[in-house]
Amino acid sequence: MQMVLGDQSVGIFIRHKKAELDPIRNKEHMPPEHQKYLAYAPEEFLFWADSVGKSTKKAVDYFLTSGKEPEQGYKYCVSLMKTADRYGQLRMY
Repeated sequence: MQMVLGDQSVGIFIRHKKAELDPIRNKEHMPPEHQKYLAYAPEEFLFWADSVGKSTKKAVDYFLTSGKEPEQGYKYCVSLMKTADRYGQLRMY
């Protein structure tokens, strides 16, 4: 596929016959609000969840393993951490 702007070619791309179903983790193709999640590691979330309690660890483990890639669960884990900061870890057990 060729992209044309006016009378000038601005890009040529190979068109795949099969749709790519795997997530793309190319930082340059992500909006800035999504790029911040690349700084995390699954071990950090699991360590934090273990310090809170077994139910929280079970939820975080589910978030990290339910998608095709662990990165797909990072946003849920960060939200859970923010909830614990707001309401206290005792309520998260």
